[in-house]
Amino acid sequence: MIVVGHLRALGNDLSIFVRTAPPFAQADEVSPSLRVLDPAQVYDGQFFYRLAVDPLAVREVGIRFDHPSYRQQRILYPLIAYVLSAGRDTWVPFVLVAINGAGLVLLGGLGARFAIELDAPAWWGCLLPLWAGFTYTLARDLSEITQACFLVGTLLAMQRRRPRPAAVLMALAVLARETAVILAVAILIWSIARRVSGTRKRVDPAWLVGAAGLASYLGLQAVLWVRWGTPPLLDGSANVAMPVTALVAYWGLVAEHLGQVELAVFGLLVGLGLLAPSVPGYIRLALIGYICLLLTLSAAVWDGDVAWLRAATEAAMLASVSILHAGPRRLVVALAAGGALWPAVARWAIGT
Repeated sequence: MIVVGHLRALGNDLSIFVRTAPPFAQADEVSPSLRVLDPAQVYDGQFFYRLAVDPLAVREVGIRFDHPSYRQQRILYPLIAYVLSAGRDTWVPFVLVAINGAGLVLLGGLGARFAIELDAPAWWGCLLPLWAGFTYTLARDLSEITQACFLVGTLLAMQRRRPRPAAVLMALAVLARETAVILAVAILIWSIARRVSGTRKRVDPAWLVGAAGLASYLGLQAVLWVRWGTPPLLDGSANVAMPVTALVAYWGLVAEHLGQVELAVFGLLVGLGLLAPSVPGYIRLALIGYICLLLTLSAAVWDGDVAWLRAATEAAMLASVSILHAGPRRLVVALAAGGALWPAVARWAIGT
């Protein structure tokens, strides 16, 4: 409903979700099916569109990259769009939105399967696709929903003790969004720690999952370093700042429109996840890692009304999975808390 309201507010044109605008694109250079907006409306969806029409980034399509190595590392979402659009540029704006819509349905199914694995009702899994930040992803043609499907798929496969499918899903999650490597490293550390501490006498097969994710990350870094002359990690360094500084600035900026309450609600969700009993150690370790990542992000991320919810996706997914382990009381609190984030998203989506 919120996305439909956002679409209507923008003239019922799906190409607007791409957010193509100067200085990265000019109206006389892009496809006629793509509307070029004012510079103030520019956003990252245009880079996913650019890769969706040309994944190898070898031909001119009227949109140039700001940081090519950094942008191309998030290749999985636009690559799926390229395949589904059958090389037709005019189909890409629709396909990008359709992938994210289908991804939410898939995420709900994965959440239901996860709940069933924990001997809980399947409807508990609705906590995952109800994450408020996904609305921002839908309305900007971004990759968080795709990554979330592969992250949760990885965790579900591990819950079912199927390390090989989990390893494949983990490697693909990294190709959707490089920050998935934090989960891979957490799994690897957890597996090694259990072996060293003597908790397991045999080598834990979970190491394969972490190693696959880490190998995917390092391999892509190397390939794109050769391709563009700069590794993606350095190309995206503008998103990193001194820890907490950007968050503190944002806290003061949003005081007048309840943004502090929204941050507190997110903190509650994370707290419920961290304190949930019977959660595998690698989930708890990864959740701590994602919180640390959020604290080190720059004002380029902590900007606008609800854009930070996008960067908080991985932490929200891991917290939600942890809450599924915790039982109905925590689930009800989490659903109520998560619902408190939606007024801010509705205000942004309908008013933009």
